Amino acid sequence: MIMFILWTAIIFAVLAIAIGLIITIAQKIFAVKEDPIVEKIDAILPQTQCGQCGYPGCLPYAKALANGDEINKCVPGGQELVVKLAELLDREVPAGKMEEPEDLIAIIREKDCIGCLHCIEACPVDAIIGAKKLLHVIVPDYCTGCKLCVEPCPVKCIDMIPRPKEVNKYSKIREESNFPRGVTSSTLIKVTNVPPSSAPYFNLNTLNENEVEQASKANEQATSYNSKLVARLAAKIAESKSGKSN
Repeated sequence: MIMFILWTAIIFAVLAIAIGLIITIAQKIFAVKEDPIVEKIDAILPQTQCGQCGYPGCLPYAKALANGDEINKCVPGGQELVVKLAELLDREVPAGKMEEPEDLIAIIREKDCIGCLHCIEACPVDAIIGAKKLLHVIVPDYCTGCKLCVEPCPVKCIDMIPRPKEVNKYSKIREESNFPRGVTSSTLIKVTNVPPSSAPYFNLNTLNENEVEQASKANEQATSYNSKLVARLAAKIAESKSGKSN
């Protein structure tokens, strides 16, 4: 009986390996190879995924360019990109110079945010964190300035502003009138261990139990877009609160 079970296990193991090899070989044989020119075009596109070119993202536009579409449809890329595409695709630079692109980022007026998730769902690069019925925050380092989050906002609390040349932990990127209660530009500090300028701001001097509870709820309700960041934020706030009580 034991030998029967052993041989059955061996046979199934061999079959599994054989099937795996067949699938791997089939994938290599029948794989659809990406056109190398498409990859080269996509590499120089700005990756804003804004859709201003008429396509849903940079890669679809790259494929269209490889098939002969116009090279001057990318607004964020501006004239500099037009020249690069002309060189890459061996085409003439179209007459008329494109306007210099604006380097913008979105900001949310926090006092007006209702936590509806619409901007999070619209963002093509996951640059917004937040949870349902809780404050949403733009991650400046990831925001491409595509403006796709502006229109879906039902309370119109998202503004586009010029991207600051340098954003540090005491940045005045947001108007002080929009800061949470008791917070000023001189007391803003980051409480999450994420890339520079990409965390929501909190004033640790005014944290209370309700704010810690809110962060905990945000952790529970976090969507797939931001669960890790919100969890990290909740942990940091709880850690800060614990440090004060000791």
